[in-house]
Amino acid sequence: MACNTQTFRVARSVWSDGSTSPVFIGLFRTRVEKHRDMRVSVILEGSSGALTVSAAAAYGNTETDFATASAVDVPTTGFASRTADGAAWAIAYESVDAGKQLVDVGVKVKNTSGSKKEMGLVTLVIDFID
Repeated sequence: MACNTQTFRVARSVWSDGSTSPVFIGLFRTRVEKHRDMRVSVILEGSSGALTVSAAAAYGNTETDFATASAVDVPTTGFASRTADGAAWAIAYESVDAGKQLVDVGVKVKNTSGSKKEMGLVTLVIDFID
């Protein structure tokens, strides 16, 4: 049986207010039932070099679940992360959490300067296998 692969590109400006703790920013929400595995690559542009962005996902059964959902790295080991302009291409696929109905794919953003606002443009390349 052949697998279907779908690729989505999502771009968004992200910023961090000086906090050195990572903050999850969701960029693409979809139903889990449609997808079995995902691979998420990160492209960072226009950064001063003080941002760290890494691929992440949060899961929930309803829209309100995302208010308290914890984000996990995608994949859990060897996830795509950038601290300077450029691309981090993911190699491994990660199984989606089949125990949930929705997945929000995004990035964890951390400010390494710890003192001022930092911004950058993040593009995610999300590959799903059905």
